[in-house]
Amino acid sequence: MVQNFILVGQYDGENMSVSVLDFPNILLVEDDDIDRECVVRLFEKHKIIDRLLFAHDGCDAILKLSKYQAKNKERFPGLIMLDINMPKINGFDFLKYCRENDNLRHIPIVILTTSDRKKDIEQAKQFAVLDYIVKPLEEKHLSLASDSKIMQ
Repeated sequence: MVQNFILVGQYDGENMSVSVLDFPNILLVEDDDIDRECVVRLFEKHKIIDRLLFAHDGCDAILKLSKYQAKNKERFPGLIMLDINMPKINGFDFLKYCRENDNLRHIPIVILTTSDRKKDIEQAKQFAVLDYIVKPLEEKHLSLASDSKIMQ
């Protein structure tokens, strides 16, 4: 079952498809408890919950990324799943920070949001996100992101 856990999207302007198996750690940046729990249940179902790291907003994510890089490199994420609408530092400000930081710009980022506004999708494309998924996160998004907003 886990081998079907694939994201299809675009990164740095090139189409790519990747398996979650390629990423030893995934940072979920999500302020909503219910949305976070939906992702947890999906990861538990695929028996990869131990790969999931959490941050409550962009500020918390920046602090945790700094900590992982300095003291706990084996937990440094290879993929970030990011909400847009969050307190303190929102998703787009966090994206800008990552893309301007030499140590973070290589990390693929998947947007996971309630917003299906064209403006937000276009802005996400400017930051070369891997994919743009409108919540709720469902099995179909992870097995084959055929309705990807970025790929259209």
